[in-house]
Amino acid sequence: MLTVSAKPTAAQLVLLAAAGIEAEEFTEWELTVACWKMDPERFGMRGFEDKYPDHKRVAMELMGAKPSNPVQQRFMAKVRPNVYRVTPLGRVAAGRLSPKCGHGSQANTSGEVVYANIRRLLETPEFRRWRDAPGPPDDAPACGRFIGRDSLARVKDTIRAAVDTCKAAGGDFLKSPARPKLIGFHVKDIADLWDFCIALEHRFPEVCGCATTPPATTAAGPTPPTCGGASAGGVTATPESAPSTRRTRSGGSNGPTSSATRRPG
Repeated sequence: MLTVSAKPTAAQLVLLAAAGIEAEEFTEWELTVACWKMDPERFGMRGFEDKYPDHKRVAMELMGAKPSNPVQQRFMAKVRPNVYRVTPLGRVAAGRLSPKCGHGSQANTSGEVVYANIRRLLETPEFRRWRDAPGPPDDAPACGRFIGRDSLARVKDTIRAAVDTCKAAGGDFLKSPARPKLIGFHVKDIADLWDFCIALEHRFPEVCGCATTPPATTAAGPTPPTCGGASAGGVTATPESAPSTRRTRSGGSNGPTSSATRRPG
């Protein structure tokens, strides 16, 4: 859960600095310079704060398993040694931090990116066909088209970011910050996207890039977190859940906001 103190923590400033880097991927040293420019007193070399950044001070926030670590919180991802990127969930978190920390506002931009990505996923022909006729996917090329240029892990990051945005807003709909009067997408539809991803992951692990690390299950079954506020008892989303028994649907292919009877929570 993202919390904001009166004075932003070092980890929060690291996330803000990372979100402000234009490149999608960046090195530890690029991040160090960005952090130093944002707060020289905190991220500057001792005794030379105004002249030189302290790389070790920034790296401290990215190492270990402490709860505030942006990587542990899934706000940032390590792409390869010394190279990182900000996840969609991280951009939402940075957007909420920005106005409170006095470093500009990325809230509308970040929220709009998440909204646009979810809209694109909901409108893909592959997802629509699966939602109208639930069952194991049988078309590997269609799986690839749904994922597009991203990996399935990044698609799931986008879905997590959408669920997190709904939870932060305390509502049942993901709305466009630029067009708040639109109804938006119901959290049930976002959960359907997650179900589709899990189905693809189990059916085509080689296409999804997870052939050697299949999702884990337990005898007691998954215990997913709940996105509060949904009238049907909350929407679940879990990285480890196996494809669930699909539910009967009503309304046919009425687009992203069609109704659905959710699985037991």
